[in-house]
Amino acid sequence: MLAPIRTDFRDEVLSHLPESGWRLRRHGIWLQIECFVDQVPEQGFKIHVSSIPDCAKDLLGLVTRACVARDISFKCAAGPELLAFQNGKNRDRGGGGKFITIYPPSHEAFLELLETLHEETAGKDFAGPHILSDRRYKDSQILYYRYGGMRPRRRLKSNGLEVTMLRGPDGSEMEDQRQAFFSPPPWVDDPFDASDDEDDGSVIGGSFEVTAMISASNRGGVYEAIDLDSGNTVVIKEARPHVHRTTRGGVTIDSHFLLQHEYDVLRHLEGLDCTVRPIKLFKE
Repeated sequence: MLAPIRTDFRDEVLSHLPESGWRLRRHGIWLQIECFVDQVPEQGFKIHVSSIPDCAKDLLGLVTRACVARDISFKCAAGPELLAFQNGKNRDRGGGGKFITIYPPSHEAFLELLETLHEETAGKDFAGPHILSDRRYKDSQILYYRYGGMRPRRRLKSNGLEVTMLRGPDGSEMEDQRQAFFSPPPWVDDPFDASDDEDDGSVIGGSFEVTAMISASNRGGVYEAIDLDSGNTVVIKEARPHVHRTTRGGVTIDSHFLLQHEYDVLRHLEGLDCTVRPIKLFKE
C-alpha cells in the first residue's frame, strides 16, 4: 500500500487562492491550479521553476501569489515526496528538476511574469537543480523557460505510447521532444537571444578531454576521457547539484555528498590491486 501524499503544497496553494474563480485538482504527479478566466494557449513558452525541498513551500507561495494576481494557470508537484522524485536520480533527464510549470496566456505575459519572478526571487535563499531541457533565465538558479505544448494535441504512436505534438506555422506537426538540452522547434527563436553560459569545449577539470559518454542519468553522466597530462584513458563521474537530495539524521545527502564520499573511500583504499585509482575531484 502506498503512503498518502503529504498536503503541504496543496495547503500552501489554497491559502493564496481566492474563494471563487479558481480550481485545484490532482492530475497524476501534479496539482493543477486553473483560473477560470485564463486562456491557456495550445503551445508557447512555458516557465519552469526548480527547487530543493528546504525552500519549496516559500517559493510555491511566491509563485502562487504572482500567478493569481495575473489570472495565470500553473501546476506544481503534488507533494514533497513527488518533488523528491522530480529531483531524483531516476527521473528522466528531460523532465528532471521541474517543480512548478506556468502557462502564460500570451508571449507578453510570459516576458512580464518571468522578469517579475526574477526580481522577486533575486537575492533570496532559493536553489534548485538545473533543468536540462530548458534555458536558464539570466542569473537565476531556479527560473527556466522552454517552448512546448500547453494544451497540446496528442498522437498515438505505433508502439502504443502517446506523444505531444506541436504545430508549425505551415500547419505541419512535429513531436514535442523534451531533450536533455535546450531544443526549441526550428521556427522558434530564443526570445532573449541568449547563448549558453557553458563552455562548448570538451576539456574539463583543466586537463581531461571528454571523448565519449558511457551512461547518463538525472544525477549526472559517466564519461570516457583522455588525461592530457599523462595520456591515459580515464573515467569521469559527474554529480549534478541539488539532485538526489535527502536528509538523514540532520545531515543533507545529495549527489555532491555521495561523489565526495566515493572519492574519499577510494583514496582510503588506494594502493590495493582490487580498486580503481582516484585521480582528481574537481568542480566544473
